[in-house]
Amino acid sequence: MHNLSFPNLISRLVFLFTAFSLILSGCVSHTPPADPDFQIRVLKIGKADASLLYTEGSSQAVLIDAGEEEDGKEIAENLEELGITEISHLVVTHYDKDHMGGVPYILEHCSVKQIIQPDYPGHSKHYEPYQEAVSAHGDVLSVSEPLTITAGALTLEIYPENDPQNQFFEADDDNNRSLVTMVSCQGQRFLFTGDIKEERIRLLLQSDVTLSCDWIKMPHHGSWNEALPELLEAASPRFAVICCSDKNPADPETLELLEEMGISCWLTSDGDVTFFCSGEDIYGLQR
Repeated sequence: MHNLSFPNLISRLVFLFTAFSLILSGCVSHTPPADPDFQIRVLKIGKADASLLYTEGSSQAVLIDAGEEEDGKEIAENLEELGITEISHLVVTHYDKDHMGGVPYILEHCSVKQIIQPDYPGHSKHYEPYQEAVSAHGDVLSVSEPLTITAGALTLEIYPENDPQNQFFEADDDNNRSLVTMVSCQGQRFLFTGDIKEERIRLLLQSDVTLSCDWIKMPHHGSWNEALPELLEAASPRFAVICCSDKNPADPETLELLEEMGISCWLTSDGDVTFFCSGEDIYGLQR
């Protein structure tokens, strides 16, 4: 049992209250714009990633990651609810089951124009059904060099791992080999970091990639590492979202860092989060 002194206990309670208030503040302080330029829906699917990016009135969307196997149906239902009939680009950041697992279902039940994936072979047992489904698709792009693509009003700058000689992490380190994607729309920037860890973050910080952004999907489900303060300082976002669950929550140290830096944080463990982006404003609503 941990013995907490009264002052430490009060300090801890104050931090938790402040962090909770920060998370809720976005839910009540703004009304979403009637005609946003761009929306992001980050799904509550446990400790797994799936983000839908779309513009108002468009029948197409970009999907970044597809959760676990059982999440494919929920992603397809969200597309139907939004009136989206085609995924123009399906970006699979890496080959962990909680990022690629839903891909076979989505390819079977949804129209997908192009699949974008990292240029290395997967190693887990979950990779085989993914590869079987993807290999039957006509347009698959494996990214080994930085790539810029346009998807309607969105521009995606995609950065693959930059350690080809495996000097900083092992060849089978799926997390650090995640594709990192910067999405731009109407002057706003949104950084999707996959599951990158300290080694990859430091390589990014040393590269010529411009990391400044308005919004960030935090790396690796909110896991703490020593490079996070430098990443957030370089990126300087106003908003952050963490894909996590009650069973696998974000690290308290990560939440404390976000609170200290004044970054409004949203947790998918509390429900789906939709961000409405219009002009210089970003509004977040949770359900």
